[in-house]
Amino acid sequence: MKTREQYRQQIVDDCTSAGINTVGLGELLNLAANLKHELEDLQSTVDSEGITYTTVSREGNTMVREHPAHKCLQETRQRWFGVLKELGLTAKAKKALDAVGVQAYDPDFL
Repeated sequence: MKTREQYRQQIVDDCTSAGINTVGLGELLNLAANLKHELEDLQSTVDSEGITYTTVSREGNTMVREHPAHKCLQETRQRWFGVLKELGLTAKAKKALDAVGVQAYDPDFL
């Protein structure tokens, strides 16, 4: 699994290649890297342990429950998608940027 710093660099590279200036977005980029790292960890847990588990109640009934990691994975995916939207890395955000004519980011502009 990649480190948080590797995920951050990958996100910065994705933004740069999409023409998105990341200056001043340090906290958002850190959040995105943390979420991506958490997603990978949770996905690994769900892949190995499954999305449900079986337990026995006090009365002796067998119950199938959702694995807590699966619920966390779903919530983290929603937060991850929200951060991607904020960064402009979703298809809809890219389409909106193209529609308003945002120029490609030129790092040598200044």
